[in-house]
Amino acid sequence: MNPTSHSQLTLALALIICFITFVVLAHQVFYFGPLIGYNVPIYHLMRSLRNPIADYIFVAITLLGNYVLAFSWVIVFVYLALRKNFWAAIHWLGLGVLAIVSMEVLKHFVHETRPPGLFRPPSSWSFPSGHSTISMAILGGFAVLLTRDWPKLSRWLTYITFIVIMGLIMFSRLYLTAHWLNDVIGGALLGFCCLAIFTISYRRKHTARISVKELLVAGVGAFI
Repeated sequence: MNPTSHSQLTLALALIICFITFVVLAHQVFYFGPLIGYNVPIYHLMRSLRNPIADYIFVAITLLGNYVLAFSWVIVFVYLALRKNFWAAIHWLGLGVLAIVSMEVLKHFVHETRPPGLFRPPSSWSFPSGHSTISMAILGGFAVLLTRDWPKLSRWLTYITFIVIMGLIMFSRLYLTAHWLNDVIGGALLGFCCLAIFTISYRRKHTARISVKELLVAGVGAFI
């Protein structure tokens, strides 16, 4: 990490802003505040867009944000542990655990019901969206690991690619009416908070370089 860089401070400020925004949103959801009034119009808009072909596409996309990402997370952790890069392995493990535990705890605390209309809705509460939280944390964390020593332009092109994948997963939850819009926004904010904590802590120490090719084989291979 360049000692003259302000990226850690910028990331810390972004973490504080996102955390405060998440707390405000969670408060609105818990007390049915006016800021969540957009949920029903967006819900009906998504239902009006439904068609059989798009349904198959977005069901496939939404599956990427669940067991597929969880499997990839485990495989990357095993790879990092076998390569004895314990600093990265511990942080990667902690990122996933933090995202999953915080999301599950908040679901049971807020107790928001899911949108109506699903033939077989998930049994868990709706806020925050688990798919949004996990995809933001895991995909974002993988991008941080992958691009640590890359030039700025290459890093940002990679970040944009991963952001597009995250966006598709999050949109699929809205399209399939599995979540309200505030669930997806809340999940993205929570996932970013977990990602920011992971990144700030991971970058405090300059460890041995991770093989990009091997990391791609482990992470992207498992994802595919």
